[in-house]
Amino acid sequence: MSSQSPLIGVGYVARAHGVRGQVRVEGSSDSLGQLSRVFLGERDGATGVEVAIESAARTDGGWLVKLRGVDDRDAADALRGKSLRAPRDQLPAPPDDEVYVADLVGCAVVDGAGAPLGTVKQVYPSGAHELLVIERPDGREGLVPFIEPIVLSVDIAARVIVCDPPEGLLDP
Repeated sequence: MSSQSPLIGVGYVARAHGVRGQVRVEGSSDSLGQLSRVFLGERDGATGVEVAIESAARTDGGWLVKLRGVDDRDAADALRGKSLRAPRDQLPAPPDDEVYVADLVGCAVVDGAGAPLGTVKQVYPSGAHELLVIERPDGREGLVPFIEPIVLSVDIAARVIVCDPPEGLLDP
């Protein structure tokens, strides 16, 4: 697996499962089941240690995953909160109505009339939805919930996100 391609989050370890080293992975997409290796690291980091996936089974709300070298409950529990990432070029294209969150970073954010609001600097998961960290043209940062009706459209090919932020959302 090449680490030259940007790493995309495919889930995080929620907890240990059983006594044989399996972990419960949440916040993941179907792409996890298609991978043979992932990078395991901190949730807010972009790197990690490459590790083989021995098995991955879909369950309600997540996956049960067995990682090579994680052979007991204590080792599995030590991974709680760690992220699983995979190189972008190893992942399938997302469905037409979805995007990989990492693909949003660097996109220009404009209002409905095309006026610049800023550039996506980072994306934070907030539980219910993601928050776009926008670097405004004046250098300030703003947070925009990545939800309808605030986000009107996303064009990854053009690298543009059209938003209709509520009055005051991006004010100082």
